[in-house]
Amino acid sequence: MADDAKAPALPTRKELLELYKIAVEEYRFQVKLNADRSRDYVVLNSAIIAAAITLLGQAKLPALAGLVFAIGLVVALLSILGTDTQHGYYRDTKNAKQQLERQLGIADLTLVKTKPTGSRYRRFGSVTRFNFVILSLLAVLDGAGVAYILVSAVRPDTTPAITKPVRGQKIGTPQAPKAKGTSLTAPKNSSSGPVPPSRPTPPPP
Repeated sequence: MADDAKAPALPTRKELLELYKIAVEEYRFQVKLNADRSRDYVVLNSAIIAAAITLLGQAKLPALAGLVFAIGLVVALLSILGTDTQHGYYRDTKNAKQQLERQLGIADLTLVKTKPTGSRYRRFGSVTRFNFVILSLLAVLDGAGVAYILVSAVRPDTTPAITKPVRGQKIGTPQAPKAKGTSLTAPKNSSSGPVPPSRPTPPPP
């Protein structure tokens, strides 16, 4: 009998309504926070990839581009973990709200579930799943960028050097080796025609 007297009293309907208002506000806050964070995650990872590709286009900064790709890969993985954590907060808040709705007897009036056969629109997956797919694709792009930089650094450059053709030489004609002390250019006073005969010097008077 003493234990029954010490048992806590059940909350009244007015108290349940106050708790339900708080739960609804928390639920709306979590929904908005998750949407904002998901958008920020996608924008941040896309900006990192864009910066890495820009650095990759500059031949002098391949190592820096690889570093940015590596940072982007870490950020993408952390974004996936953060998305999973924030979705857990959302589930806890949603479960608390639904429990209060059952205690108030309004669960059938507030819960609206999307049924595969009762909805006008076909559902391919949840928004959270789409967010996971987008972040995973961005992480794959970062990993591919890191792999490309590593392979390019290990593989030797086999691109043939392009030599500037000599004046008067046709493109595609192999250039003859130049000997030491010789020049391929003709002398300035040379002419292509025959040399005229020299005039005799007249005798003195």
